[in-house]
Amino acid sequence: RNKFGEDVGLITGDMQIGADGSCLIMTTEILRSMLYRGADLIRDIEWVIFDEVHYINDSERGVVWEEVIIMLPDYVNLIFLSATTPNTIEFSEWIGRTKRKPVHVIRTNYRPVPLSHHLWAGHKMHKIMEGKQGFNPKGYAEATKALIPPSVRLAAEKAKKDKAANNGAGGKPKPPPVVSRPTSGSKMSSWQQQGSKQDWISLVRHLEKEGLMPTVTFSFSKKKCEEIADSLRSLNLNTAAEKNLVQSFAIQTVARLSSNDQCLP
Repeated sequence: RNKFGEDVGLITGDMQIGADGSCLIMTTEILRSMLYRGADLIRDIEWVIFDEVHYINDSERGVVWEEVIIMLPDYVNLIFLSATTPNTIEFSEWIGRTKRKPVHVIRTNYRPVPLSHHLWAGHKMHKIMEGKQGFNPKGYAEATKALIPPSVRLAAEKAKKDKAANNGAGGKPKPPPVVSRPTSGSKMSSWQQQGSKQDWISLVRHLEKEGLMPTVTFSFSKKKCEEIADSLRSLNLNTAAEKNLVQSFAIQTVARLSSNDQCLP
């Protein structure tokens, strides 16, 4: 609302902000509930924009999207956005048959909103790809070097200096010391380590400093996700004023409960 003004509203299952705005942001479940109830708001809808419409293929939520598309009145115009819909033409044909309207498919072979890919290594962000510019081997090399343990890096640099000194003196160069490094498939591979608590705190503080919060972090292991979250339990991202607001909200929310519910563990 700071960017687009008071005419933008948000409706969730818990709150309503600017519900009278001309542009309302809500989940598909909220819109379905309005259609079921025959809410007065439905009469004023001109456009519905479905973001990430590929969720229609989801086994649990897909039926919600289907019901909303079918139930929306004919006078409502529809826009569907997705970067990963596998069967675009088939889906568009189904929309056309269901709503009895022509459907225009606009497709690009590139991502309109470019993505930047970075690696976090050595407490620093290393850019390895930017939009359509392709892979950046220099950034990857710097990130890889940052992950090499200091002892290994010093040994390699010393071996390089010794070799240069021996070659300059005309002597026979000594073979560099053999430094054992983990293979790519090893559990000790630097890229596969989940990182220490200090690594995660350093990353969060960096993102906070660069104005990149809030951030969504993915872990492909449920156990690791819980472990990482638990290790960062003491990390506080709120200011003193925000802490007071959180505490006041919690107190007011609990006060609305019945006395029995307030005593629940």
